[in-house]
Amino acid sequence: MKKFLGILILFLLSLNYAEAATSSEAKNKKYVYKSLYDLKKIIKKEDPSDLKKLKFIRKSENKEFFAMSGKPAGCNDCGKRKSYEYDAFVFHAIYNSGHKIIFLVDIDFAKNLEKAREYASKYSNTMGQIPSFLREGTTKLDGEYKDTNLGVGTGTERGVKVIVIAKGNKRWWADFNQSRFMLYPQNKYIVKELILMHESAHLSIHGKITTDVKWYPAVLADGKYITKYARTDRGEDVADTISFWVAVRCIKNFSEKKKNKILKSIPNRIKFLDDFVRDNKLSTSPMVCALKN
Repeated sequence: MKKFLGILILFLLSLNYAEAATSSEAKNKKYVYKSLYDLKKIIKKEDPSDLKKLKFIRKSENKEFFAMSGKPAGCNDCGKRKSYEYDAFVFHAIYNSGHKIIFLVDIDFAKNLEKAREYASKYSNTMGQIPSFLREGTTKLDGEYKDTNLGVGTGTERGVKVIVIAKGNKRWWADFNQSRFMLYPQNKYIVKELILMHESAHLSIHGKITTDVKWYPAVLADGKYITKYARTDRGEDVADTISFWVAVRCIKNFSEKKKNKILKSIPNRIKFLDDFVRDNKLSTSPMVCALKN
């Protein structure tokens, strides 16, 4: 009889545990906005940029460069990346801090130098409008980390070194090992400054934040994600959240209604990012961001 009662108690406890775990999981699957693009445009064309100069270097020959293509636009898990070789118009974008990004404009997308320069100029300027720590990474921070999402161990995140402007209606994506991302202007779904910040975050702060002991408690305390896509893994949570942080802390005349909704929904992540930027003395240039204590 005692044995039976013991088994019954263990069974009931297991049900309570399963119910609690399910409840916690359901709670953490909540999200505030359907997608990053619900923010809409937060950077204007005339806003300041840290871009100092854009210099054309050369046009490559004989399929000099190698890349992995983005997946088809409009879905998360469909399709496969395909490897290919290509030639490109090569540009160097130099920013006020001295940071350099190499822009490779695929000649299959831009048939002539004039068009290639137009696109390199457009995206290099927008890269200069986002906070500089997203472009330049966290190489001045100490410590090692293991990025379990990407399966690589590195000392620090190097920021954005290369941007490939490629042909096709595909999803933009960041290649951590190469410190670069693939950019597809023909994808009409994107808002360029939001996705530039998202992909840059993967290369600059994603690993540092997801391995910070204070980040996951902030996620749990919030009890929800800022977007549906942010739920897919820790890295995407950081990459989507950063644009919402920029919106509420760095953008003048940002919608008070949206600002209050974001601050109410993910206050602990916002505070974490305030502290992270302040404590590590990260530059937000050319933006002036109002961090809270």
